[in-house]
Amino acid sequence: MGKSSSIPYHAAVFDVFWLMTAWSYIASSCADPGSVPNSWRDFVANAGNRLVVFPSAQGWQPGLATTCDRCGFARPERTHHCKVCDKCVVRMDHHCPWIANCVGFNNYKHFVLLILYAFFGTIIGLCSSLPELVYCGSQVLKWFLYHHDHIGWQQKNISNVEGFLFLAFGVLSLVTVVLLSTLMTGHAPLLMSNRTAIELYYAGASPYDTGSPLANVEQQFGLPGWDWLLPIRPRSPVADGIAYPPYGDEKIGSLEPYGMNGMGHPLSMDGLGTDGVLLPNAAARWSSRYRLLPAPNWVGAMPEDHPDAKSCMTVCA
Repeated sequence: MGKSSSIPYHAAVFDVFWLMTAWSYIASSCADPGSVPNSWRDFVANAGNRLVVFPSAQGWQPGLATTCDRCGFARPERTHHCKVCDKCVVRMDHHCPWIANCVGFNNYKHFVLLILYAFFGTIIGLCSSLPELVYCGSQVLKWFLYHHDHIGWQQKNISNVEGFLFLAFGVLSLVTVVLLSTLMTGHAPLLMSNRTAIELYYAGASPYDTGSPLANVEQQFGLPGWDWLLPIRPRSPVADGIAYPPYGDEKIGSLEPYGMNGMGHPLSMDGLGTDGVLLPNAAARWSSRYRLLPAPNWVGAMPEDHPDAKSCMTVCA
């Protein structure tokens, strides 16, 4: 139909999106969605009575460790127990039957990329074959309305099996586009407002919303870079799924600078980031975020006394 010269280009573009869709599907399906790490369990054990654990509730509980009713163990904020997987998942969004896995902190990025690549790949396949689909559809319509002895596409050496399979491809692609567009329009606002599908039904504004859509996306995708396009863990993460920046502000209580409310953990540092922002280690982040009670007879310099301390911490080790 006069498209022979452009077929290789259409095929190449479609194959790229198909391969990225397959990669994203495998990554989101096979990845650990966000099981509570052993480092958190060690942190809870070492903290002992210094960590105040609250009962879980259907609502916002920022900066609070809560008890899982099923596991009976202290879990980080935004963690929920999946009845299908029978485990707690950090920043759980939902359990997706299409990938046979939960969608949580570790694979939410992969899941979003899966939706995007599948959507655009389907659009490319549908648009590149649109003239042929219109032709086949019109021939079937003429055959049905005018009761012809045979369908007109047979004059172009297209068998009935091939023609109807091609039309089935068009219908399936159209349905897929509608379903994926629904997922896109549902998850895009969640991603940019730093909410999950579970938190969508919580009353009030999200305490995790930084006020910047880009900053909210960065908590799942990491700092902007080429890895945003690939279903891999962020190369420069800004959150670890256990504690969310800022690690201390008015959203989680009346805290002093850097999340230290005068009764927390000494904020030891791993070093300085490339942008000059202090890079707190995991124990320091969690101690500050979950407001550990003071250790007996502990005396040490507060982080605000550090001469190189900055006003915020945005990058995780």
